[in-house]
Amino acid sequence: MTTEFVLIRHGQTNWNIDHRYQGVSQTPLNETGLLQAAALAGDMEGDRWDVLASSPLARAWDTALPVAAAIDYPFDEIIPDERLIERYYGVAEGLTLEEREAQYPGDVWEGLEPREDLNVRSMSAMEDYLARFSGQRIALVTHGTWITSVLQVITMGEQGYGKVMIANCSRTYLTHDEEGWRVGAISVLPEGIAAT
Repeated sequence: MTTEFVLIRHGQTNWNIDHRYQGVSQTPLNETGLLQAAALAGDMEGDRWDVLASSPLARAWDTALPVAAAIDYPFDEIIPDERLIERYYGVAEGLTLEEREAQYPGDVWEGLEPREDLNVRSMSAMEDYLARFSGQRIALVTHGTWITSVLQVITMGEQGYGKVMIANCSRTYLTHDEEGWRVGAISVLPEGIAAT
């Protein structure tokens, strides 16, 4: 039995433009992000997805709503799932890479969620959805590093950290069957939308 997943990254925010660590900070979609979400919804219109879950962070949730409308999925049945939130960046949240390196040099700083912990969190969620909704089509609206984490684990590092770029409002497809996980297309953009 095949279970299909689409992992959707949220639309653009101003912090994306500024290359700031967002993590679990509540940053809204900007005008481009809203247009991206609308384009994504247009691409997905009429598709059938049996389950729609989203990170409860505003930038993801506000991407999930137009998707739900496009696929005729009831808003009140969208599953808010804390496991789908972005990686915790601790004291670096809100800082640019340059600011973080100046204030907190090195690869570890206060409040940073280790990649290994994110990998466990992301795959725990994936395995849970697989067990609960086996044979169905599952759409998860989430975050770039979260999606990268899933790819890191499933491909044993062939695709993942430092090897893929997950664009805003892109879709990454995976399936699971008797032979295990398979990665399909990665970071598919809505028609007419440039990568951000």
